[in-house]
Amino acid sequence: MIRFVAPGSMLMDALNRDQPHGRFRQAIMGSMFSLALAILAGLSHAAHPVEGVYSDPQAARGDALYQQYCVACHGARLEGNPAAALTGPAFRARWEDGAHTLDDLFYIVRTLMPNNAPGSLSKPEYADVVAYILKVNGYPAGQADLLPKAAIMKPVVLQPH
Repeated sequence: MIRFVAPGSMLMDALNRDQPHGRFRQAIMGSMFSLALAILAGLSHAAHPVEGVYSDPQAARGDALYQQYCVACHGARLEGNPAAALTGPAFRARWEDGAHTLDDLFYIVRTLMPNNAPGSLSKPEYADVVAYILKVNGYPAGQADLLPKAAIMKPVVLQPH
């Protein structure tokens, strides 16, 4: 927690005591200001929007895989019948809460799906399926495929759009 020192406080008096022209105070205050800016800058870069993290050809591959392995449980429109919905209000409430990352979604899909053979697809195939889920949910495509690497997906936070 960052606390700013109020003028007239005992700490401010101590900082000013025996210091010509308050140079010590200026140095401390400047350091605190720099630290606050660094923290704010770090927070702004901690969560990247889900924009352009997959390509259209990848989402098309994911569509084909989805039709083969997922449609029986999640439905033709990802509406979730009998399994969880992968689009719509239920999906948004579960995943687009600002706390879940793309890596969280990828991990669940990769380790639990398909229900009758979890982990049976390759990591790139799971990334293709996640790209298709993103496309159906209206996230815009980019130029490059989504790579199945935690370091790439962890900073990407799923948020309402």
